[in-house]
Amino acid sequence: MDNFELFTASYKLVKDVMKVSSNEEVAITTDTGSDFQVALSIAQAATALGAKPLVVLRNEAPTVGKAMDKYLPINTLSAVLSNTDVWISLDKSYLIYSTPYEKAMSVGKVRYIELSGFNIDMIVRLIGRINIQLIYELQRRLARITSGGVRRMRIVTELGTDIEFENDPNRPVLVEGEVNGPGEYMLFGQVDWAPIEESINGGVIVVDGTVWPPIGSCTRQLS
Repeated sequence: MDNFELFTASYKLVKDVMKVSSNEEVAITTDTGSDFQVALSIAQAATALGAKPLVVLRNEAPTVGKAMDKYLPINTLSAVLSNTDVWISLDKSYLIYSTPYEKAMSVGKVRYIELSGFNIDMIVRLIGRINIQLIYELQRRLARITSGGVRRMRIVTELGTDIEFENDPNRPVLVEGEVNGPGEYMLFGQVDWAPIEESINGGVIVVDGTVWPPIGSCTRQLS
């Protein structure tokens, strides 16, 4: 993989996804289990936009979330993340739900995206080579279908997924990765909602790959 593709993907991330503008401060968090070259490339892309990036490197922790607090420089990290305009998290031991994350989100200022464990191949394939606007439109359409009064749904795929459930029209339907102001964002290509749990009666879910953790494919029989 050459650096041209890496920089193109990094520039696309900061400009088109995170909507970074000149003079904004951009914190890029990473740990010793992450691909530091990706962090540096994102910092270079932010600089090219006239922004002010800061790369934060820490030790990888053996756990994640709130349980990771005892391994973190809580005060320093909280101060950085609570005051930045944009936070791009590449940490393999991800910071979401940790105390620095909670403090940063409570301020209500930062545009934060979770890209845990992203390496060069991942950022090039999943951002650099993607028609982002087309993905956004697909997500919006799926969200409209899901929240448009469809009470019962059945999802069937060629790989073997076959699952039925009922929707609650009062539950939110979330479109991921479409950054619009401060808040928490995940990678685009996802639409999130929660069906009525008790209505799931049997079925099969087949996953043909995962971004993170990189566990590959799996099949789950529900009962």
